[in-house]
Amino acid sequence: MTNSLKIMIHYWHHSLITLRTHGLEEQRRSRRIPTTFTIELWDCYASVLGDLPKTNNVIEGWHRAYSSLIDAFHLSIWDFIEFGLRLDQSLRQLQVEQYLSGIEPPAGRKMYRQAADRLKKNVGKYGQILIIDYLRSVAHNISF
Repeated sequence: MTNSLKIMIHYWHHSLITLRTHGLEEQRRSRRIPTTFTIELWDCYASVLGDLPKTNNVIEGWHRAYSSLIDAFHLSIWDFIEFGLRLDQSLRQLQVEQYLSGIEPPAGRKMYRQAADRLKKNVGKYGQILIIDYLRSVAHNISF
């Protein structure tokens, strides 16, 4: 195993999983050190089953729309409030009213909806198939 691979595995164990340390020699016990990030923070199982977003693309989309809405850089705080926030608020209120009147928000792109459906189907198989088959099925539906 290469040194860089050992470093990466150590980082994963320390940050995401757990690290077992050995106590004093006379005690001959080991204890677990809490991870840097709790499992609840990085675990995506429940969010996939709950149809929650897996990325921050919604925020990036809002930022892009907001930037094109105000069409300016380095606004003063007063211009930011007057032109940016008030205009954005009025657009959000319009979207809420449209939703309340029965107009559905636009659906996401078909390819992303299909990918999310496939991933949800595979995640739902957890505990029903071998763990290696489960991991492979999930890996086939993830791309970077």
